[in-house]
Amino acid sequence: MEVIRTSAKVLHGLNEAYLITLDQARVKLNGTTEASKKLRLRIATQRDIDRALANVKRKSFKPVTKLYHTTAQGKHEFTTQQEMSTACTIENKKRFSQTFDTPPMCDALIDRMGYDTEKEGGKHILEGTFCFPHGNT
Repeated sequence: MEVIRTSAKVLHGLNEAYLITLDQARVKLNGTTEASKKLRLRIATQRDIDRALANVKRKSFKPVTKLYHTTAQGKHEFTTQQEMSTACTIENKKRFSQTFDTPPMCDALIDRMGYDTEKEGGKHILEGTFCFPHGNT
C-alpha cells in the first residue's frame, strides 16, 4: 500500500511538472501571461473538488433494500424491487385519492358551487347561508 502512495505522489509531481512546462510553452507561443496558468490551476482545483465530492456521494449512498408496511393485519416486510414498488403505489393511490368520494366532489355540490366556487353556492358558503343537499351533510 505504501508503494502505491509513493508512486501516486511521484506521478502527481511529474504531471504537475509537465503542466507547468506546457503553460510556459503556451506563454511563449501565444504571448499570453500568467493568466492561463491561473486558469488551468483553478480548473484543476475544481476538478479535484468535484471528484472528491462524487467519491463522498458514492460512498454515502445506500440503496433501499427493505420496506416495511403496516396494515390492520400487522407489519409486512418487502425485500424485492417489485414488491416495494407495488406497496408504494398502493399506498400513494390510497393517500392521494382520499377526497374522490367526499361531498365536495359529488355532482350535486359541483353543480351548485362549481370547482372553484364560481357559482352561486360558493357565495352562500362564504356568507354562511349555504344549505347542503340531502345525504351530503
